[in-house]
Amino acid sequence: MVTPDQLVSMDAFVTGSGLTKSYGPTVAVQNVSFTLRPGKITALLGGNGAGKSTIMRLISGATRPDGGQLTVGSQGINFNAYTPREAKKLGVRVVHQELSLCSNLSVTENFFLELDQPFGHFDWRKKIAEAAKRSLELVFPGNRIRPSNTIASLSLAGRQMVEIARAAAAPDLKLLILDEPTSSLDGRRADELLVYLRKRASEGLAVVFVGHRLDEILELAEDFLILSDGHLVWSGDRSEIDRDRLISLLSFRRPVGTSSRPPDGTSGNSSPETDREAELRMSRSSSLPIPTDEQGSIPIVTIGPNWHQPSFPGPSKLFPGEIVGLAGLEGSGQQPLLAEIYRGGRNRDLCRNAPVAYVTGDRQKEGVFPLWSTRQNITISRLVRQNALDRVSIVAERSWVDQWKKALNLAEPALDKPVLELSGGNQQKALLARALVDTAGVILLNDPTRGVDVGVKQEFYRILRTVAEAGKLVIWYSSEDSEFSECSRVLVFIRGKIAAAIPGTEINREKLVAASFATHADSQDVKRADRRGGPWAFPGWSIPLAALVIVFAAIASFNPRAFSPFGLGLLLGTALPLVLIALGQMFVVGRSEIDLSIGAFAGLTNVISATLLVKQPLLGVITLLLSLCGYGILGWIIHVRRIPAIVATLGAAFVWTGIGYIIQATPGGSAPDWLASTFNLNVPIVPLPIWLLLVAGGAAFLINRSRFGVVQRGFGNNERAMTELGWPALRSHVRTYVLNGAFGLAAGICLTAVNTASDINAAASYTLLSIAAVVMGGCELVGGRIEPLGVVLAAITLSLLGTLLAFLRLSSDNIAAVQGAILLGIVFLRTTWKKKT
Repeated sequence: MVTPDQLVSMDAFVTGSGLTKSYGPTVAVQNVSFTLRPGKITALLGGNGAGKSTIMRLISGATRPDGGQLTVGSQGINFNAYTPREAKKLGVRVVHQELSLCSNLSVTENFFLELDQPFGHFDWRKKIAEAAKRSLELVFPGNRIRPSNTIASLSLAGRQMVEIARAAAAPDLKLLILDEPTSSLDGRRADELLVYLRKRASEGLAVVFVGHRLDEILELAEDFLILSDGHLVWSGDRSEIDRDRLISLLSFRRPVGTSSRPPDGTSGNSSPETDREAELRMSRSSSLPIPTDEQGSIPIVTIGPNWHQPSFPGPSKLFPGEIVGLAGLEGSGQQPLLAEIYRGGRNRDLCRNAPVAYVTGDRQKEGVFPLWSTRQNITISRLVRQNALDRVSIVAERSWVDQWKKALNLAEPALDKPVLELSGGNQQKALLARALVDTAGVILLNDPTRGVDVGVKQEFYRILRTVAEAGKLVIWYSSEDSEFSECSRVLVFIRGKIAAAIPGTEINREKLVAASFATHADSQDVKRADRRGGPWAFPGWSIPLAALVIVFAAIASFNPRAFSPFGLGLLLGTALPLVLIALGQMFVVGRSEIDLSIGAFAGLTNVISATLLVKQPLLGVITLLLSLCGYGILGWIIHVRRIPAIVATLGAAFVWTGIGYIIQATPGGSAPDWLASTFNLNVPIVPLPIWLLLVAGGAAFLINRSRFGVVQRGFGNNERAMTELGWPALRSHVRTYVLNGAFGLAAGICLTAVNTASDINAAASYTLLSIAAVVMGGCELVGGRIEPLGVVLAAITLSLLGTLLAFLRLSSDNIAAVQGAILLGIVFLRTTWKKKT
């Protein structure tokens, strides 16, 4: 452990001098200087839009400043070469508020993306899984997260725990930057994190903590950096500041043309009224009485007995004019109740008698429409209640927003900007405004103030009281206990059910904690979702396997010899080219793209292998390699020029076809002798095509499970996160298309072996069939989720349909229709099952 005297003598790990960054006309930070010291926890504070995120991005290499200097670990930074990957090499790690995890990957795989350490060639998964489990246990003792869990299966709190533990596990960690790390954690988990940070700081780690929970920050931080409107307002240590002073500094706004610092000897330009509002007085709750049936009030929401613990029998009746809080340990059932109320209580005994509006705290995942303006994001809730054929009135939209823009302090210019250009707090205001312009009688709040500053929270509280007084019912889940002081009453959840109710006049932290831990003293039920598998309750390949069995059985009923070694070899040999093309397509789909040129490319390699490879073998090999390089260039063009893959590959399909016609204008050619003899090799017991299918499928499986495959699927799921982690996006894109081209090249050579000739159009139909096989096989076209075994089975099934139709004496023209019908049927079954699970 580092002693206090040693810490004092340590040089600063990060020094920023005169840092400036602008985005167009918007100045994000202006002439900011600061020092971050080893062994110190520095609070980086400020309102939304103050410049905190920009400072973090400058330190982590994600953004290049317009001016100023930065020193990291005694090294002067050359911003032209400073990237997130270089920052990681210097020991800098960032935990972002908008989590940088890939939801399609497991906890182990996400740890690998951050650590990027040489953990061995064959047992790297095991070693990283051990590191993940160890780090999670060190930071959050008793968590129930398994390294094999997919991130998609975890709650928001579970994801935040994984991201924090992942960054903390870096062996070369010297600076840990945490952006709102406790925003999704319950009290116990937040306390565990603070204890861990103090311990690491005592060992010499520099920590930057961004947050809005003032008591938490004052208890934790030793140094303070406070920003306002891109300027550094104040810096100092804990001995120079208290809660009142901190609130005043956070409320400070720099008048135009004045110094960025508040006047010496004052507490900024805040007023006693501002301080009073920031204290969240308990007396507020008493002005919101709880209506009863005896008073003639009619409940809007009635929660039946199935939602209650036996010791607290239902039903619970929620009335207009109330603000009802949902408290308890994170993941105890509050959010499922909100979801059930939103759905209208179809699955459990719950009744809702009014329209509902919903405000989420996870704005990136289920809140904003990123391509729309702020005004459009707000008014969509009102528009969806209109007739679909009604004309959209711009005047009406403006009037709906104008009712609330002043109350929410939303500036008119911001309303016409893309919503993602707003700060996080203003985005959250837009989501609240969406609920307010709606005609709903019930407003559901799912932790809406997560990650917003004190000032925005005050605006939220004031608006909610106004809404409740106007006769609407507000149901509010919050991960911050102090916010429940705004409620007329609080329902406390334990193990998924309501266990207690606390009237507004009696709400305090002690009672909430006591009620939350009334029946259990640990976190064994932190989150049921943390223990479930993924979105599928069965393997993704089970449906295509069932389809293949049915097709094989049908073929065998017409010709029993189909199950003989010769019959299987014949059937599966014709399926091999489609399987290879589908596997190549699968890796492109794993990047959330589609390749419309893979069939034409396989046709081109079919032509090359049946002509040049026969007459001039060396020239043929060189041409095949050059064509593969051409596929890599295609990936480069898509990434660098930002051309949609579906457009670029459609153009490439014409290029491949044109080159094929130049080499061979009409079908013909022959297979090289070595290729024909190899493909006709007589293998006892198990025919050669089956071995080739096993090799192709096994190779795809191993690639998918390898570190290379993890990176590719990570980019397909969350490219922004991968870039922030320092992974080179261009290299990944090129590799994906080279890999896809390699499978297409192998498919073309197989076509030559099967047909003993070539035709540039021989694989033309395989492009769409490969997409169908990918979908049937259990992959998702967006999100980086792929299933190699399912793709192999689906491709074989689609290929064998032609044989089955021939036995059924149906026209070959019906093959496409039957394949399409099977595809639609499987997608329907998969979607239906997914909804049930």
